[in-house]
Amino acid sequence: MPLSWRVAGALTLMALLMLAKSAAWRWQANSYGERLADQARLHTSELAAFSNAASAQMRADQDKRLALEQDLSASEQAHY
Repeated sequence: MPLSWRVAGALTLMALLMLAKSAAWRWQANSYGERLADQARLHTSELAAFSNAASAQMRADQDKRLALEQDLSASEQAHY
């Protein structure tokens, strides 16, 4: 086998290895991107759940305060 064939074979092998490495990097980046997107969706849904729970708690506290104010008002009117 002549030297030029060996050099050509080695260059071809190096080119194929570089292409395979590039493809692996692209696949890994895509996989990582999908995981980040899933994590972002989960984070968004958790924040929405926390926000909804906080809003419900605030409404309950406001309802308690309103009921207490009405009771105090009724008590004052009955007292005078």
